[in-house]
Amino acid sequence: MKRFDFYKDEKMIYWERTSFSVKSKTYEDAVVVVEQLLETNLNESDTVSIDGCCFIENVGIPMTLEQNEGASTAKIFNSNDQLVASNSTKDR
Repeated sequence: MKRFDFYKDEKMIYWERTSFSVKSKTYEDAVVVVEQLLETNLNESDTVSIDGCCFIENVGIPMTLEQNEGASTAKIFNSNDQLVASNSTKDR
């Protein structure tokens, strides 16, 4: 028998933890900056320093087609990077 190699790409939902610090005069001022970061992106600046980032759960949850607006959440490719299978008809 011959051997054929493939790989699977899958969209997952993970919790990610980013450790960071905020320079401010008071804790209350730092909390104001943190609250604003929830509405924007967490980027380094003169007052914000990012220390590190990691996934806080060992197992991700596969994203559903509905969560991805019907676009594929799983695709299988051959060793030549050609799409072989997908869980969405949008790729066919």
